[in-house]
Amino acid sequence: MHRSSALLNSQTDINSLNDSLEQILRTATNSIVPYKWSSNSHIENKPKSLVISHQHLKQLNSVILALRQSNHDKNIWPSQKEWTTYIDLMNNIITFYELDPITWPLMLDSLNFRITKSHINQLLKFVYNKYKYEEAEWKWDKIKFYSKQRNNDLIDNQSRMLNSVLNREKRYITLDHIMVTDYDAPYISTDPIDIEWIATNHYQSSVGIPPNDVSIPNTWIDEFNPQSHIDTSNYQDLMNLITEEEYSQIISALPNNKASDPSTVIYESVKYAGPLCRSLIITLLNACLNTTLIPHS
Repeated sequence: MHRSSALLNSQTDINSLNDSLEQILRTATNSIVPYKWSSNSHIENKPKSLVISHQHLKQLNSVILALRQSNHDKNIWPSQKEWTTYIDLMNNIITFYELDPITWPLMLDSLNFRITKSHINQLLKFVYNKYKYEEAEWKWDKIKFYSKQRNNDLIDNQSRMLNSVLNREKRYITLDHIMVTDYDAPYISTDPIDIEWIATNHYQSSVGIPPNDVSIPNTWIDEFNPQSHIDTSNYQDLMNLITEEEYSQIISALPNNKASDPSTVIYESVKYAGPLCRSLIITLLNACLNTTLIPHS
């Protein structure tokens, strides 16, 4: 059973609970929160009907290729098995688009070659026109979608808007080796785990150690003292304990797919946390309000 915020009255207690929560959230994230790998190349998710039409185009083109004029001149015809497969394929396409049925010859020869190929070309032309029409509609819908998104991004996501306007892609730096100079004999490490730990530790401490003296300089004291022209009732509820309703409202509004801080705990980890974990987080936050202490990390 976790302790109430009133019992967390020291820096050690707050640090301990904070470290435990970070470990719990990291472990849960790695095993539960969904994730996916994506490349830099953009993949369009086309509508199912457009994908099917494209598949039909490829299938009909393969039939036309088998009936090319050079094969006719050399008296090369599909075998009975191949021709039966072609017939089944074309009949399935005709049925799919609810077209008038076509009577196909049982065997393909020089006598029925021309009329048969004409029927196939007509079917191919229909599927091609349908594909181009649906593709044009889909592209137009995408244009409207991204135009609206760019307008909205002017307010909600300026970074994405600038990337779109400038046609700018995200660039990544891959650390595959790192120079370690903290020892008497500097060396180069290629171990991914060591590289991640050393790089993280570097950027966490690169700004230097916080000063021990955190007192306010005399020249700034007046700026931090209460101001007589400000009504204290405006902020009298500021230090009230956080309720579960307030916490849920704020956490649910957090954006997804954002980079984590050095703790590697992402917003999704907190949003998907269970009831007990949420209760512990609220306890920690309220302890910070009660004691005016914050965790060390």
